[in-house]
Amino acid sequence: MLAVFLISTFLVGYIFFGYPLLVALAARVFARPIKKGSVEPTISLIISAYNEEEVIKEKLDNTFSLKYPHNKLEVIVCSDGSTDRTDEIVRAYGGVILHRVEGRKGKPECQNQGAAIATGEVLVFSDANSMYDTHALTNLLQNFNDKKVGVVCGELRYKKNDKSDEGLYWKLEKSLKESESAIDSCLGANGAIYAVRRHLFRPLPPEACSDFIEPFAAYEAGYRVVYEPTAFCTEVPDDTAKEFRRKQRIVANSLQSLYMIQPFLNPFRYGWYSFTLWSHKILRWYAFAFLILMFIANLFLLDSPVFQVVLLLQVCFYLFAFIGIFSKFKLFSIPFYFTVVNVASLLAVIDMVIGRKFVAWEKVR
Repeated sequence: MLAVFLISTFLVGYIFFGYPLLVALAARVFARPIKKGSVEPTISLIISAYNEEEVIKEKLDNTFSLKYPHNKLEVIVCSDGSTDRTDEIVRAYGGVILHRVEGRKGKPECQNQGAAIATGEVLVFSDANSMYDTHALTNLLQNFNDKKVGVVCGELRYKKNDKSDEGLYWKLEKSLKESESAIDSCLGANGAIYAVRRHLFRPLPPEACSDFIEPFAAYEAGYRVVYEPTAFCTEVPDDTAKEFRRKQRIVANSLQSLYMIQPFLNPFRYGWYSFTLWSHKILRWYAFAFLILMFIANLFLLDSPVFQVVLLLQVCFYLFAFIGIFSKFKLFSIPFYFTVVNVASLLAVIDMVIGRKFVAWEKVR
């Protein structure tokens, strides 16, 4: 049991502390600068929407207020079988292409069909509730001045909200993406704001986690996937409990999508990028298993005062997580959010094992 405890403890430490530190240090030593410059290609902004009557007009107002030549901006709203006033609002807006996807096919199919009718040299994908900064498109596209860049991921920022600690998750993601991007390529994109050269876009099956899988095609074609923190959008986070189901769906879809990028699991073929896939995503998705093993193994090692203290610390952590259900004080809310994320991963793995698939998304906000 000592070996189980030590290995699981090491892996937990590596996932949440070791890898972020390692990749940050590597970024300082092996950074590859991106040749940014002023470019204005024609772009197609594809917005996936399902029953978004509350925010779709605000999103379109936001889109046409962006500092980018309107004669080079094509806006496509892909309505995934919306049953509210979303389609009506878009039709009345003017200057927007409404493409209705019948039958609730899900976000990947919306993006597939949107990309098929798009005419822009660059495709930009967004969500209906993601409000872009005025210079988001300009800052996103400046990276395409570098001919080796195929995908650019922007930054999602959450407005301050005392109901959720979602921002903590994105702070870690931001740090990892910045470091990975500086070395070579970041892992995946952000569904709220990312751009891809149109000739690199590949249609994906309905169950795919598109913003995770899509960038791999560009990387395999010899292009970089880079992160641009100055190209950002904002969203209002919902309470952590409602985010639970969304995270479960995302992890489940990502795990089930791994067969599409199976070659990237081989570090002898894809080297560093495969290493980041294992460290950044796969091990983190299975962190719940190492946490459980660490706790169980600890129970068999209580003859030592050291392990008695370690168990007490673990019990206190999960007790604080339980208190975090009722209290938003950071001492409790952070353990609560950490636990929620890992429980969501546990249920996602169960979904994968039993073959449950999430295709059509439901709003949680």
